[in-house]
Amino acid sequence: MFRGSKALQKLLLTFRPDIVHSQGFRSDLFSARLTNYSHRIATQRNIPEHDYPLLYGNLIGLLLARLHRNALTKIPHIVACSTPIAVDNEMKGISSVVVGNGVDLSWCPNLPNEDDRLLARQFLNLPLVGRVILYAGPMIRRKNPDFLIKSFLEWPQNSDHQLCLLGGGPLVKKCRHLAQNSPNIFIGGHMSEIRHYLRAADVFISASTSEGIPNSVLEALAYGLPLILSDIPSHRHIVEKDPKAGLLFPLGDTSAFSKSLEIINTDQTTRLAARLLAESNYSAKTMAKHYTKLYESIYSTNTISKLDR
Repeated sequence: MFRGSKALQKLLLTFRPDIVHSQGFRSDLFSARLTNYSHRIATQRNIPEHDYPLLYGNLIGLLLARLHRNALTKIPHIVACSTPIAVDNEMKGISSVVVGNGVDLSWCPNLPNEDDRLLARQFLNLPLVGRVILYAGPMIRRKNPDFLIKSFLEWPQNSDHQLCLLGGGPLVKKCRHLAQNSPNIFIGGHMSEIRHYLRAADVFISASTSEGIPNSVLEALAYGLPLILSDIPSHRHIVEKDPKAGLLFPLGDTSAFSKSLEIINTDQTTRLAARLLAESNYSAKTMAKHYTKLYESIYSTNTISKLDR
């Protein structure tokens, strides 16, 4: 954190890049100090004032948010990963362009069918009947995994289905306690590979209180999973592109979440709509094309792109 800036300066001098592109708190702080590089870009994937207090507590979180926001004001080009982040930036006096996150569709070249799901369930030792309802992401306050468990346990039909929560974090222990050793709730902790679970699942869920554009949701779309998401701006931005791909429920509303579990359509038509949404709006190739155009635009404004002398 403290020696990295000098190390970065030294490294950049060895190859003098045309463009310096940063992402994240520490990287953006370092980039903000590179005033002798005019072609700098930062990709912003969260709203610091929402995210950091939930991660680090109000006092430290708001301090880190202020530091990050200050760093962003010193980087010439800001890319927001979603329109809600760009709107928030505008309200804070920061200009940004939007380039949505993308998912590598080669992970799942074809839409899984019923046989694929059954094979994946057998491999993972999951029930072959009923729905597999999947959450994947860090187990932190902002992601609200305890809400998912409590709501699932209160759902009268829960015994017919399986809830799988994948991800590590400080709330894993609490979530396992809440699950009460329920046989149809699986809390897997951190996993480096979740593709088999995506192939086995019927529905992907998230109760996040704040997001940029969550990669886990995009990966779920790539596997053709219908979505049940909390009604926050970033989730709304995804579902509104094709309402056939999923449902929204009011944040913190247990009964609405349970109702969504009951009425969500998981047939092949809905799965195809989810997959097409990923292909048309959130592919890694589309994201790369947008960044390429941005790089070319920034570079063409000043051909002297090396270290200013």
